[in-house]
Amino acid sequence: MSPEKNKESSPGSAFAPRIQTGTILGDRFEIRSELGSGSVGTCYAAYDRNREQEVCLKVIHPALLKDPNAEAAFLSAAKIACDLRYPGIVNVYDIHREGDLFFISMELLRGKTLRTEMEERKKSGGRFSLEEARVLAEEIGSALTYAHQFTIHRAIKPENIWITNNGAIKVMDFGFAQGLSRRRATMTTIASATAYYLPPEVADEEVELDSRGDQYSLAAVLYEVLTGEPLVGIPKDASDAFPDIPDAAVAAFRKGLAPDPKDRYDSIQAFCDALAAGLRPNVFKRNRRLVKAAVALLSMAVIGSVTMVTDNGAGRWLRERWAAMRGPDWES
Repeated sequence: MSPEKNKESSPGSAFAPRIQTGTILGDRFEIRSELGSGSVGTCYAAYDRNREQEVCLKVIHPALLKDPNAEAAFLSAAKIACDLRYPGIVNVYDIHREGDLFFISMELLRGKTLRTEMEERKKSGGRFSLEEARVLAEEIGSALTYAHQFTIHRAIKPENIWITNNGAIKVMDFGFAQGLSRRRATMTTIASATAYYLPPEVADEEVELDSRGDQYSLAAVLYEVLTGEPLVGIPKDASDAFPDIPDAAVAAFRKGLAPDPKDRYDSIQAFCDALAAGLRPNVFKRNRRLVKAAVALLSMAVIGSVTMVTDNGAGRWLRERWAAMRGPDWES
């Protein structure tokens, strides 16, 4: 489903063997084209004879399911994903198996991943506006808030956020990393160059992952959306790379990216609400020079009026008092 760079399979490869166009799987799915391959599986556009519509088939890489425990965990996560029904989540229809092939049928969408959009903008020199980042935070946060009632994602990254041709934002691949061991999942993520979005607690197998891990990952994604650069090392304030980011949004990033999960927001909804509120334009901050000028003009008008109805000595005294009250900062 994702137009990620294709990876060739070879004898002994960890990746699923390439399926030729026209192949029928399960006496039901006719393969029409390969869409791309990622760290979990290879996606194909296929025609579902039962549903009488095009769907996306995600064929899981066999190496990920060699361990029976991993297979059971993967099946459990896939079943939960099938039950998720929300406008901001890609629909997963069924789980299938044919021989050694384990695959999942899901909604086929037209559009591109957030990663593709980010790369296109970077090449053209364009940047995401504060309003666009706010919409992303609200839409993705809403989908994750719903899903967190049942599961956690574990792999929030630009590759797993889909932007449809009509502008809808959808999260995909829910829980598909759950079948991997903690160490295997970490190494797979690093190998796919998306380690920037891993919460620090992933490295500690004794720490139980919860929704705050998704919060960190989403904060890292939105940080990159706004600054144009991935989060590397200790988080620096987003405003250093993007001076127009309001202070309230910087504070939300700082809390959402806290290394210790206990220092983050209690829920991803709380983080997204704080960030969205902070990304709204701060009119007073952006226009403080205009405010200063307006107050100065108003004070001059008042002084002028008083001067007209008082003697010259009183007028001078009032002007001096106003100047003292304003102080030197008003001159800047």
